[in-house]
Amino acid sequence: MKNLFLICFMACTFSVYSQNDTSEKAKSFVIFEGCDNAEDIERCYEMKLQDFISNNLDSQTIEETIKSNEIDTITVYTAIRFDYFGETIRSNSVANSLSQKLDIKINELIHEKLPKVKPAVDASGSTIMITIKKRLGFKLDRNNNKLVPIYGYHSNEIPFVVVENVPIYPGCDEKQSNTYLKRCMSSKIAALVGSEFDLSLASKLGLPAGYVRINTTFKIDRDGKIIQIQARAAHPELEKEAERVLALLPDMIKPGIHKGQPVVVPYSLPIKFAVTGGNKKEKKND
Repeated sequence: MKNLFLICFMACTFSVYSQNDTSEKAKSFVIFEGCDNAEDIERCYEMKLQDFISNNLDSQTIEETIKSNEIDTITVYTAIRFDYFGETIRSNSVANSLSQKLDIKINELIHEKLPKVKPAVDASGSTIMITIKKRLGFKLDRNNNKLVPIYGYHSNEIPFVVVENVPIYPGCDEKQSNTYLKRCMSSKIAALVGSEFDLSLASKLGLPAGYVRINTTFKIDRDGKIIQIQARAAHPELEKEAERVLALLPDMIKPGIHKGQPVVVPYSLPIKFAVTGGNKKEKKND
């Protein structure tokens, strides 16, 4: 008899988004390669970054991204921190699209191949460190297996780690800070999934010993309702169970608010568990 131990429920959050952005203090913006003479160097940076991602992604990652998304556009949230010399600070730079494999590849590109930029300077002319946050849009070109940049893209979705006022989960004290509300919501979602997920699936499906991961995403709409639940796993029954459990999430007391307006908030929840036990024959056949 195999035993299933649920070992991890965690929201995909990145602390880099919560850092103070020094761009407001900067006299100038960083200058991306090829943007020296641009009229709008910030817009040029955005376009060059989109081109960089689109031109450097491998075909397999693009194909898997297209297959795993039902919609024809995808939003990539980037927060890239540049040092005094215009080099990327890897530990404080991140990209998040709610697509795990795409995120891994884009982060690899940013960390390893992103060209050095001309650093920003303050009012005194001294170079400064700066975090540049951008929402980039791409069209999923299914016919040609490409991610096509959508320049000037504006999304009505704000990720959980970025939204100014997160959705308020029932039972969380809305008078508390945004940081508290993020943690409260994440812990309550994890508790619900942990208590409702059918742990007997390991035995029913004959899963081999080892670690299993289910990547799930959903969105909280402008009314605070849970929509567009999706799950990706090695076995369809795991996907079905994850979607069933997430459908039990309650409506939020309040939706996410950004710049004074209700927004759609995407949320990512990797569900990880370990399967232990089983006989040697099963392991050998696997």
